[in-house]
Amino acid sequence: MTIETDASPPETEGSTTPVTPTDAETNDPKANEDKETSETAAKTPETTPDELSPQLLSSKLADEERLLDAYRELKKVKEDDLTKEEKERMKLAEVCQANIDLMKKDIDPNWNDLGESTSNYRYQRMAYKVETQPVRVDMQIESPVEESLILPLMATLNEVDLYPSWFPNWTRPAKFRVVRAETLKKLGKCSQVFTVRTEAPLATVEFYVNATVVDDTDSSKELVVNLEALEPGAFDGLVPPKEEKINRALLSGGLMFRKCPEEMVERSKALRSKSKKANEEKIVLMTLSVVYENRSKFLNANIFMRQMSKFMLRVVIGAIWSRVIGVAQDIRDGKRPNFEKVMKEKKEVYDWAKVCADKMVT
Repeated sequence: MTIETDASPPETEGSTTPVTPTDAETNDPKANEDKETSETAAKTPETTPDELSPQLLSSKLADEERLLDAYRELKKVKEDDLTKEEKERMKLAEVCQANIDLMKKDIDPNWNDLGESTSNYRYQRMAYKVETQPVRVDMQIESPVEESLILPLMATLNEVDLYPSWFPNWTRPAKFRVVRAETLKKLGKCSQVFTVRTEAPLATVEFYVNATVVDDTDSSKELVVNLEALEPGAFDGLVPPKEEKINRALLSGGLMFRKCPEEMVERSKALRSKSKKANEEKIVLMTLSVVYENRSKFLNANIFMRQMSKFMLRVVIGAIWSRVIGVAQDIRDGKRPNFEKVMKEKKEVYDWAKVCADKMVT
């Protein structure tokens, strides 16, 4: 016969049954508070992007470099409910959208159209307008490029500190070189405040720019860099006062990668097919729009100044653009170890850029 026994120790007078924390609250107030917090968290479902308020979602999208998508969310909010930061975000987005609209327009018939160039088996078109009272130059360049050049082109233009390694360095027929190129502040994955100083014909010129990268590939399959000219004192004094004997210019505009019109794709492929290095790839359209201003400079529109303007725009800008394309090709082909090193160090940034480029062409 088996006799069942109670394994619990017998109670003695004055003793109590042991109580575990699961049976009753512990005497530690902090532990009780943590327990209540964890229970509340367990009962609260995780918020998904679809459930965020427009303002919270806008902030999240802005952190992901999706400025235009962030703007679209803020448009759902009453103006009186917007914070100062949100209003500034909307203002920047509106400037960016205006630059995008400008880059999509046909070239103004009042501009000087330099026509189409087919050098190096590449199709590109450039046009500009010059004003002298005060000095202002509007310029636009568009060029179809292969899918494999998107990331190298972004690296070429994004790595400001490497500009001196590839910019033209001339002493004749006129002096032109970069004497300073520096990123002053990183604002996101690729967004940044930077400065460039050049020794150019007749003067040394510098400018400060806020470059904002905008990933709009989910909504429009467009990747944009908005260029905002900065005045002295901007970014809490990051932009210094103008130095004597240095011309402080304003540089604004934008760079955009987008779907290339089919007719331009066919022409570009036909031209590239004549090159032994050409591969069958998808083509995107790259457009650069720049406004250069020096509001304190007034020039007489004489023959010399007109010729100098033509030289700077036709020769200098044309050479810089060709260098940009050439450097990007070298990066793609593994011929620029300095860029390769930097891109490896910033792997997260360029992995993100690669995802954006892939979304644009799919």
